Amino acid sequence: MGNRKGALAYVDDLQGQRLANGAVPAPKPTGEELRLAELRETGLLDSDMDPLFDRATRLAARLTGTPIALVSLVDEDRQWFKSAVGLDVRETPRDVAFCAHAILEPTSLFVVEDAKVDDRFATNPLVTGAPWVRFYAGAPLVTSAGHALGTLCVIDHEPRSLTAQESEALVGLASLVTAEIERELERRRLTELKERHLRLANEVVNLSRFVDIFSDAAVGIVVIGDEGCVLEANQAYAEIVGMGVDELVGQPISRFTHPDDQVSTASAIEKMASGLIKTSQLEKRYVRADGSVIWVSVSSSCLRDHTTGEVRIVSLVQDVTDHVQLRSRLHHESRHDPLTDLPNRTLFDERLERSMRRVERDGQFVAVLFIDVDHFKEVNDRHGHEAGDVVLTHVARRLADVLRPEDVVARYGGDEFTVFGVIGHEDEAVGIVKRIQRALAQPVSWRDQVIEVTCSIGVSISSTPPGSAENLLRWADAAMYRAKRQGRNQAVFSAGLADEDQLS
Repeated sequence: MGNRKGALAYVDDLQGQRLANGAVPAPKPTGEELRLAELRETGLLDSDMDPLFDRATRLAARLTGTPIALVSLVDEDRQWFKSAVGLDVRETPRDVAFCAHAILEPTSLFVVEDAKVDDRFATNPLVTGAPWVRFYAGAPLVTSAGHALGTLCVIDHEPRSLTAQESEALVGLASLVTAEIERELERRRLTELKERHLRLANEVVNLSRFVDIFSDAAVGIVVIGDEGCVLEANQAYAEIVGMGVDELVGQPISRFTHPDDQVSTASAIEKMASGLIKTSQLEKRYVRADGSVIWVSVSSSCLRDHTTGEVRIVSLVQDVTDHVQLRSRLHHESRHDPLTDLPNRTLFDERLERSMRRVERDGQFVAVLFIDVDHFKEVNDRHGHEAGDVVLTHVARRLADVLRPEDVVARYGGDEFTVFGVIGHEDEAVGIVKRIQRALAQPVSWRDQVIEVTCSIGVSISSTPPGSAENLLRWADAAMYRAKRQGRNQAVFSAGLADEDQLS
């Protein structure tokens, strides 16, 4: 990445060219003020480089074969790059940004196959000068609030187009980048919520002020003694737990605490009562009076009467169930394929790494299978992408049905699936392959058509010592391509790790 001085000079040069060459700026999208507010709330603008975003741009460039890939955030007057491959600047003016056009179509991939013949970009200084953009494809980064904060984009110096598989990969990577942005938003919002709670909790330590705000506060407030029983509660707290205010007095706080959170709650109360800590911040589950379970954020401060020694713990409680569910959903979406709901490449690689470490200790083996749907492009071309999605969903379901509960299957990308399982003997891998072949031999019915499905399978098996997960995947991938070259609809074992068996 170039230095800041060089980047600013580059931006100044572009600004002058833009005025001279008359680049066409994109109009502002609807709800621009709200979009900018959420962008700034992420805290990503002008932040340090992040390995996760860098992995996304490197992978985008590699999968599409382009020299430049960017995570671009469209600010009020500029586009700023959170990550950049093949470009040595951190920002350019918004008026010349292709990404400013891409965010106007947040539901689709924005593609310019040849900028020199596109009226919007033909005189753009990014086209007529460095970095010499001819091809651009940008997948908008759209938050759950519906705001396109920027794009994951790829750029080439020559005109070209993307294949359907490359387009799908770029959109998929953009969804992972968006999920990380959403997680950062959620982290910042929860941090702000917790800090606000603690500030309010510290304010109510002053009893005279506490009396004034207690009853009418919008946030739940409960006062408990050092033995953990409710002494006072306001109406907002009563509504959170689903009981009347009068019913709450004398109830142990453990009555509302989920069994799995009892220990942490009791520990926090004990530490505050004994003076080890002054405040506590917990995110825990409550079991309401009707039996339903909710997540709450609990910020507590300890009041101590130094004359009598009495201890009172004041807790501010807020229902954060929606926050927790959103965080859980975003975590799931970032690690699962949206079409099949199978683990994606990231989760598969993590689980394979853990399994490799375990079998090294236990003296077992790991079998890795790389599975490619034969002639899948022809399915899309002949029957349409909807039929292709049906085929992929059927393959995913059949793989999950015939594998053992402890095996892991993932959609690795496009029409490729991966499987790994721990085995005691290399021959067990043959059984896994045969079960998969029998399951996938059944044709797929779609509307009034029957689609035949076959797969090419490459298999690698860990040796002793087992080597690396990366090598196992690479060997299985190479064996799969060998199966395709030998006529498809078969399985090939990686040479050197097992007998060069071919299963038809």
